[in-house]
Amino acid sequence: MERRKSLLKESFNINITLKERNKYYNNDEVTSIKKLGLNYYESAFFTKKVVDKMMFANIIKITIFILIYIILMIQLENLELLLVITQTLFSAEILFYFIKLCYYKFQLDKICKEFQDIFFIRGISSIMEVLLLDATMDYEFLKSYCKIATSSKIFNKYNRVWSDEWNKLIKKLKKQEEKWQN
Repeated sequence: MERRKSLLKESFNINITLKERNKYYNNDEVTSIKKLGLNYYESAFFTKKVVDKMMFANIIKITIFILIYIILMIQLENLELLLVITQTLFSAEILFYFIKLCYYKFQLDKICKEFQDIFFIRGISSIMEVLLLDATMDYEFLKSYCKIATSSKIFNKYNRVWSDEWNKLIKKLKKQEEKWQN
C-alpha cells in the first residue's frame, strides 16, 4: 500500500504518504496521468525482468525434481517410500507456486505490451489517459492476485543493465513523441 502511495505521490507531486522514495522512477515527465503510466510501465518492466529470471531458476528446480523422481522410481522397490518422496517433491505448494509464477510471467508480458502499445504505437491520443489507467489497474490487480514477491537479489544483480535498457527505451519514446509532434 505504501509503495502504491509513493508512486502516486511521485506521479502527481501530492503528499499522500510520509515515505520518501527519492526519485525511484527514472522519467522526468511533468506530473500527470502520463507520468503515472510511465512510472507503472517502469515498475512492470523491472518486475517482468526479475520474474523472467525467477522463471528460469524455477524451471531448473522443477526439472531437477522430476529427474530425481524418475531415478527414484526406477531404483526404489519400496512403494511406501516412493509415495513419501512423491508427496515431498511434488507438494501442492511447489507446483502451485510454479503455475502461479507462469501465470504471473505471461500476464506481465501482456501488460508490458499494453504499455508499449500505448506509448509507442498509439501515441498521444484522446483515450491515452483511459488506456493508461486501465493498464495500471491491470498491473495492480495482477500483483495483488498473484502475491509473488520478486527477488531483490536478482533485481540488485541486474539493476544496472536493466536501468540502461530502460533509459534507452525512454530515449526512444522521446524521439517517437517528437516525430508525432512535428
